Amino acid sequence: MAARRDYQGRHREEIAIRTAAYRQRPGVRERTRARVREYAHRPERLAVKRQYERDHPEQRAAARKRYRELHHDEIAAKAVVYRQRPAVKEQTRALQRKKKRVRPGIGAYQKKWREKNLQRVLAKGTAYRATNRATLAAKSRKYAATHADQIAAFREANRERLNKASNLSRKLHPDAQRNANTKRRARKAGAEGPHFGVADFRAKAAAMGNVCVYCGKSGPLVADHDIPLARKELHPTNDIGNILPACSSCNSRKKDRTAQEFRALLARQH
Repeated sequence: MAARRDYQGRHREEIAIRTAAYRQRPGVRERTRARVREYAHRPERLAVKRQYERDHPEQRAAARKRYRELHHDEIAAKAVVYRQRPAVKEQTRALQRKKKRVRPGIGAYQKKWREKNLQRVLAKGTAYRATNRATLAAKSRKYAATHADQIAAFREANRERLNKASNLSRKLHPDAQRNANTKRRARKAGAEGPHFGVADFRAKAAAMGNVCVYCGKSGPLVADHDIPLARKELHPTNDIGNILPACSSCNSRKKDRTAQEFRALLARQH
């Protein structure tokens, strides 16, 4: 026994590697899992486990917390897959309906809690949307494609209310509306992202002196594409690197020329 312990101590890493490789064999994995399940569900084993959990709640809580921290991504991935099962979805909906019936005041409680913790809720939603932008966009496109009739019927039935909400949103969030229009125009032209925003343009204009890059005049400036979106053969992008501050006059005169071509035209005219 002493010699075995001594050998194990000197060859710990080698033994661990060989053991891990042995456990990955298909037959060994199934036999091991079967033995573990059989042993774990023995009445005497379950009784010991429950008694331990009752006697050591703090240790159990610490162990569960440590496991969740070490396997956070794995647990999240499994949870997503589990929630996508049709039976689980229906069970979740049934529990939600039952909760509303049994506790009719839960809706008012949730509303009150959201109002009390509004900044926390908004910050959490913003962070989630920022980290899951592509996933949310894909879900939105999929829903729009599979529920086109329902969406059209809803918009027709609530046209006046939706128009009022849209107008109010434009007034309250003009920059967001401009960003949405810019992205829509770029996507329609087939331009690659990432797409610049109003804040990006203002910062670049300020860094360039808040003057038109073509005539040098100050005043109201608009975003001008160095390589126009219409010049698809040049593979234009809609990121801030392809944007220049220009006055409305120069932007209109430039048309579908590149910045270099327009500067050459101005030089010939002068």
